[in-house]
Amino acid sequence: MGISNTIPPSRLIQPGVVANTAARPASPFTGQAIYQVDTNQMLLWNGTAWVIPNAPAQNPTGLELITPTSVAGTGVSLSGATVTFTAASAASINGCFSTLYQNYKIEISITTSGQVMLQYRFRTSGTDNATLNYGNQALVADSTTVSAVRSTSQNIGDLGQMVLSDLSFFDITVYSPFETAKTGMLVQNGSFVGEAYMRNQSNVMKASTSFDGISLIPVSGTITGTARVYGYRN
Repeated sequence: MGISNTIPPSRLIQPGVVANTAARPASPFTGQAIYQVDTNQMLLWNGTAWVIPNAPAQNPTGLELITPTSVAGTGVSLSGATVTFTAASAASINGCFSTLYQNYKIEISITTSGQVMLQYRFRTSGTDNATLNYGNQALVADSTTVSAVRSTSQNIGDLGQMVLSDLSFFDITVYSPFETAKTGMLVQNGSFVGEAYMRNQSNVMKASTSFDGISLIPVSGTITGTARVYGYRN
C-alpha cells in the first residue's frame, strides 16, 4: 500500500532495530515490529506486551535470556547476555532481576577453579547483601556415599562444589528475588570429582528484601567460566 497523509509522520521514522530489552521503544504502538539484536528475535507489540509473531498463544517460549545492566569484578565482562569471568575472585551480575519476571534460572559453567565451594550473595543497587539470613539444606552424593549438610544464619550462601581445572556446572532456579519478600532457590550442582559428583539443595534468603543482582564468590582462589540468567514467563 502507498504512504498516505493519514499515517502520522512519527510512525514512518520509528526505529526497527534495538540492541537489547532496555532499548525497546518506550511508547510502542500496536503492531509495531522490532528486531532485538542480543536475543536474535523478531518481536511485535500487541498492545500489552512484546510477542514473537505466530508463536503459540502469541507468546515466546517459557524462558527469555536476560541481558544484565552491568557486571563487576576484575576479569569479569559482559558480551550480549553472557557473563564471562576469567581468573576472577568474584563475579557480580547487576540488573538481572526486575518486575518483568517473578522467577529466574541461572546457568553457570566453570572450567577452572580451586577445588572449593562456590558461594553467592544477592545484590541490591550494586551492593552485596551480607546479612545473617542465608541458609541451605543439601544432599551430596560422591561415589557410594550420600550425606546431608545444613547451614543456617550465614552471611553468605553455598551453591556447591567446584573441582580443580575441570568442569563444574550449576543449574539454579531463583524464586521471587525482586519481590520485597523472602527469596528461595533450588540448586543442582555437578562436577568431575573422581568420575562424577552431585549436590542437590534448597537455599533460603530470609530477609524480606528486593534484589536486582547476584554475586558468585569462590571460598578461595579464582574462577573462570560463564553465567547466563533467564526469566520464566508467567
